[in-house]
Amino acid sequence: QAPLPSPKLEPTPSPAITEAEPTAQPFTLEVIGRMVIYTATISMTVEDVEAAVNQIQSIAEGSGGFVQKISISGEERKSGAITIRVPQDRFYDVLSMVERVGNVTDEQISGQDVTEQYIDLNARLRNAEKQEERLLAILEKANTVEDMLKIEKELMRVREIIESIKGQLQYLERRVEYSTISVYLEERAKPPVISNIRVVEIGTTKAVIKWLTDVPSTSLVEYGPTEAYGYEVYDPKPVREHSITITGLKDSTTYHFRVKSTAYGKTSISSDYTFTTKPEPWIKIPDIDWGRPIEMGLWGFLVIAQALITLLVFSAPLLLIVGPPIYLLYKRRVGGSKASGDK
Repeated sequence: QAPLPSPKLEPTPSPAITEAEPTAQPFTLEVIGRMVIYTATISMTVEDVEAAVNQIQSIAEGSGGFVQKISISGEERKSGAITIRVPQDRFYDVLSMVERVGNVTDEQISGQDVTEQYIDLNARLRNAEKQEERLLAILEKANTVEDMLKIEKELMRVREIIESIKGQLQYLERRVEYSTISVYLEERAKPPVISNIRVVEIGTTKAVIKWLTDVPSTSLVEYGPTEAYGYEVYDPKPVREHSITITGLKDSTTYHFRVKSTAYGKTSISSDYTFTTKPEPWIKIPDIDWGRPIEMGLWGFLVIAQALITLLVFSAPLLLIVGPPIYLLYKRRVGGSKASGDK
């Protein structure tokens, strides 16, 4: 029996190598990491609001950030606000520098994790883009104008969704990339500055004390015969130009006084001053309030008596001086008239 022929070995063709299409990597926490929006709100008091705002602006710009908003208001005591945006990796460094600008009275720091929201938006975006691709493919195969119009209308709606999602993603990315720090500033309360203290309208029993302050403030005068004072007059109305009238003083007496003014809970006190009341005149003119109606009874009698005394005090010297010349002139005229009649 003839041997069987050996099988012919045919080369086995190697499988064709084709490049696999790259697949889109899904947005997951491991891929993008945590996305956190950091914000801080600080309230503080400062010596100068405008200078503090400029300092915070320099801190932001020097850290690669920028100023988002500035506002300053007030006249006597200014207040202001500044909002800055800084890179997320510099957030705590900038926060530490801003805290040293003034005296911090309140501070709040928060972090909003938007990772899941960002992942969800990206998933919605991919789905919308796939829907857009399918609609474009269908549009190419459309045979009638009516079908084309319907597909284009749906395509427009999908594209609006895509643009909206992209806008939300960009907003989140900007908020995460640049953290927000809002600072509210108020000038530190200072005692009012007292100036131009003077005593005017000094009489025998009263005096008027005036002074100025740089901001509206209350008025108070402490006075007395010694530096211990013992008496005071107070006006709570906040003003810049102060005027206090002191009554019930003794004539020819030296009084000590000092003034006080309070604004924003801060009080300024002047040094000690003195004034001397005028002496009582040798002829005392009764102090009558002529605008007050005369009442019946004892009070009315006293008022009329004071009026008569005043009239007598002023008219008697006048009659003594003017009376004799007038009388002599009258006698001469009478005598001349008689002489003419006799002739």
